[in-house]
Amino acid sequence: MARHAKTISQGTTSLQHVSVGMIALCFPLKKVQKIINQCGRKEKRIRDLPAALVVYFVISLSLFPGVSTQAVADWLLTGMRWLKNFTYRSAKKAGLSHARIRLGREVLEKIFQQLTKPLNDKTLM
Repeated sequence: MARHAKTISQGTTSLQHVSVGMIALCFPLKKVQKIINQCGRKEKRIRDLPAALVVYFVISLSLFPGVSTQAVADWLLTGMRWLKNFTYRSAKKAGLSHARIRLGREVLEKIFQQLTKPLNDKTLM
């Protein structure tokens, strides 16, 4: 029996976009962009899906494992529009795949190494 992909609530209230803000707090844009530049993945032209947004998209995919990639992208773009008052075009499935390939593995590895830390490790305190 086929399973249907879960959906994420869409809307314009702040509570529905807290997770987008939390991702940005945990992975600050300036630090993400610095790592992107270090890895040589800085855009040479303006794209619909900038590299930093693709990083946030990949992180968001891990937050919603049962949701389609398109639904996660729509959720993220809606939240980014609300938070930043920017207009991002909705990306299609092929565009999302190409953007992830363009970003590459190295960027995400460095982000993990440099920006993540244990939430509760008494040895670090």
